Amino acid sequence: MIIALRTILNLFMVKEIQQAKNKKDHIKMVAATLLKTINLQTGRQILVLSVILSLCIFLKKLFIWEKTQIMRIQSHA
Repeated sequence: MIIALRTILNLFMVKEIQQAKNKKDHIKMVAATLLKTINLQTGRQILVLSVILSLCIFLKKLFIWEKTQIMRIQSHA
């Protein structure tokens, strides 16, 4: 389970948006496999998974925002 979560985090931490888009299908497959294979039995396990997924979503949105800021700066130069 930890290896799959680490894989998801690594995939979301890619700064190049184009690379992230290319890996989008792979991320979905890893996430689907993870959700099928893990057995969440306690509230703490569900909370940890929720925090990790929230972090992934936040990082994705941050990288998209960062790219728009860079593009905006480059267009004004």
